[in-house]
Amino acid sequence: MFKYNYTKEEIENLIDNLRNIYSVVRLVNPKIAKVVSNGRDHALTCFKYWDRNERCKNCISLRTVAEKKTTTKFEFFNDDIYFVTSVFIEVNGVPQALELVMKLNDETLVDVSGQTKLLDKIYKHNDKIYKDALTGAYNRVYFNDNCKNINDATCVAFIDLDNFKTINDTYGHLLGDSVLISVTKAIMNNLKDEDKLIRMGGDEFIIIFKTKDKEYINSTLDKIKGDVSNLQISFEKINIKTTISIGASFAHKEILKMVEEADEELYLSKRNKNSISINK
Repeated sequence: MFKYNYTKEEIENLIDNLRNIYSVVRLVNPKIAKVVSNGRDHALTCFKYWDRNERCKNCISLRTVAEKKTTTKFEFFNDDIYFVTSVFIEVNGVPQALELVMKLNDETLVDVSGQTKLLDKIYKHNDKIYKDALTGAYNRVYFNDNCKNINDATCVAFIDLDNFKTINDTYGHLLGDSVLISVTKAIMNNLKDEDKLIRMGGDEFIIIFKTKDKEYINSTLDKIKGDVSNLQISFEKINIKTTISIGASFAHKEILKMVEEADEELYLSKRNKNSISINK
């Protein structure tokens, strides 16, 4: 479909024609992460289209030029899914990537039998990457890939199970796993879809809130603490009671700073256990 080398005029004409088919068509110089042309705008960073402040970690156009071959990937933006194809070409002898972006809709996602096979595969793949296999909460990879640079969080809550090491050492990791599963379920039952629960490792979790309703956040944290303390956890005739300590921060827009301060508040709440400490 595409030839190897184009003049500047030829590539502009091609982009104009392809824009009748694709949602977005643009010529990218991935070495400097710049859009050379998309038919209208010039000298833009290629990642700005996805509302990012830095180059995509999985930059297919960088790989396209390095390997001189066509590459593809799915890109998620807000609630939409895009299929991106990056084609290696040269413009006046300069290696470039021609990016063809197609926004997927119901017609493209549903096959003739009515089964959303493509979506199922995407979601299963995402779950393998971003979901903690034991608890079903998001994992640290999800936090690193999707949360470290967000700027609309209003509160971060850091949660730690009280005496969890003692439970593991006394009764074994299988019972410890059962405790983690039960506690995670109790937390999730109190959260809205927009709230993100992330298992950072071991028995440490964070909740990222985006709502501006502080009363909701405070009452939710109180409810979570109470529900966990009321859990009746049984495993092979062993009954366990557990509590959690929570530290939270409303103080900053920078999420990493809020995580750091929530961790500091957690340290204070761990002194008494089964308590909440909040930096407002």
